[in-house]
Amino acid sequence: MNGAPRIGPLDPRDAAVARQLHGVWSRAYTQESTLLGLKDFPPLDRSVQDLQASTDHFIGAWRGDTLLGAVALARDEAAPPGAAPPLAIHTLIVDPAHQRQGVARLLMNAVLQQAPGAVLTVTTGAANAPALALYAQFGFALYRRGSMGPEELPVVQLRRLPDAPAQPAELDHAGIAERVPHHGRMCLLDRLLSWGPHRIDCSATSHRDPANPLRTQGGLLAPNAIEYAAQAMALHGSLTAAPGSAPTPGFLASVRGVQLRVPRLDAIAGDLRVSATRQAGDERQALYAFAVHDDAGALLVDGRATVILNALP
Repeated sequence: MNGAPRIGPLDPRDAAVARQLHGVWSRAYTQESTLLGLKDFPPLDRSVQDLQASTDHFIGAWRGDTLLGAVALARDEAAPPGAAPPLAIHTLIVDPAHQRQGVARLLMNAVLQQAPGAVLTVTTGAANAPALALYAQFGFALYRRGSMGPEELPVVQLRRLPDAPAQPAELDHAGIAERVPHHGRMCLLDRLLSWGPHRIDCSATSHRDPANPLRTQGGLLAPNAIEYAAQAMALHGSLTAAPGSAPTPGFLASVRGVQLRVPRLDAIAGDLRVSATRQAGDERQALYAFAVHDDAGALLVDGRATVILNALP
């Protein structure tokens, strides 16, 4: 029977539907074990009764009375704390007899239509090239690596962020204070100049303020440039956070390779230019290189910092 598949909700509580779903799942599961080159792949651990009792939300692709494939969605309870847990694609299966007909793409389009503003995650075998290619086409990117089962099968978790609302290209002191943990005079940065996925550039005049809270009798000593850089990193984290996510608590764990080329910052007549470049990291920590220049471009202080994320207060 020809014609475009019918896409719609699938109710596995119906015994006949559950049996069809289990058959498709079993055949796709066997195919995947062969694709991954596993000789002792354990049998599918989902029975028809398990599917009938599942709380996952299923979307099916039908042609007539034949189930071609399905996708199962649930809240990703293992995700880091946030305003709204991401949606996890627990499985996306297409019957091997009906592959290469665009069924998987139709199912993914249905997922995006039903959850247009959601963060999506999916875990798949690291060697499952067809699945990796499909998810890449829909904007998924590598999030975490791991292993699964007694054979320690290499797996990857992929994540897709929704289209982010426009973030400001520039911010004044008040706008920065809304996005970093420090307020009032302890918010040391005066202006966001530019930012991108990996870098942020800010300016500051607070080093000349006699009431600067970091100032001592000896003036504003050069090591305080690390705090200026830390606030730039915090602002960068806020600007690059997933839409709808809660602010990520964290702390500066270490600084390395710090070079102090001036003894004091309050002796600098012009503005400070504070930059931070994220060099590596994951959901637990981030490594930044930072630098503080004067407004003529002379390097005053630079170094590297490790920030621990998702830390309890």
